[in-house]
Amino acid sequence: MELKNNGTDVADVNSYLDNSTLVRTNARTPLLPALSLADFANLSHTTAVSILELTARFESRSVPETPPFQAAVPAILALAGIRNGSYSQPASVNLTLASAVVNSLTSAFLHTPSNYPSLGNGWSILNSSYIGTYKSGTAIIPRALTAISLYLGNTADESLYPTLGSTQLSLTDDEAYLFTFSGKPPVAKNGFWSLTMYDDDGYLVSNTENIYAVGDRSNITFPNGNLVYGNATEDGSFQILVQDANRSPPGNWTAK
Repeated sequence: MELKNNGTDVADVNSYLDNSTLVRTNARTPLLPALSLADFANLSHTTAVSILELTARFESRSVPETPPFQAAVPAILALAGIRNGSYSQPASVNLTLASAVVNSLTSAFLHTPSNYPSLGNGWSILNSSYIGTYKSGTAIIPRALTAISLYLGNTADESLYPTLGSTQLSLTDDEAYLFTFSGKPPVAKNGFWSLTMYDDDGYLVSNTENIYAVGDRSNITFPNGNLVYGNATEDGSFQILVQDANRSPPGNWTAK
């Protein structure tokens, strides 16, 4: 739930509490084995093999969410050589060839237009049928691609993740990005949109302003200085500038 300190938050929270019920039960979920240094010891120096070894060691701690996958995944892992918490490469498996096949399938998926419908101006979005497939889908390639950056992501009715084609927006000290909006994006009740910067390790970028995302909840203004989301009837083009904090923004910039 979002808290906005607008004078109604406490009442909203209390309404949720008033309609909630806490029931004591005797049922207990068995505790999973605790992680230890041994789980990360004696791994192969080959990346592919070490990943399979870690997968085997964590298999019991990462049980699929749905019953169909709970029944199917152990057999699939067994074909790859993962059984009872350990990995042994099957004699019939060529990891180099397997990697090449996966890379080929991934490339084919990325270059199939229907998998990334266009939003215009070079922007696209992953086909909604592949978002949230952790519950019922079996599209392994898009699941793997999405998990790299979104951990499978919310379903399309909850969130949208536009991407600039295959372009990797990677800001350097001598660069700046200027995002131009033809109008303010519509926002559903309690919804939001944001631009967020991450470093090479996937963490938020530390900054003295303590600003980690810019969006409809920020003090973004039109060129005339009026807040973009300050008046429901006012609309028009506005821009967001992203650059190194050591560089001063243009003199006509209305907000930071």
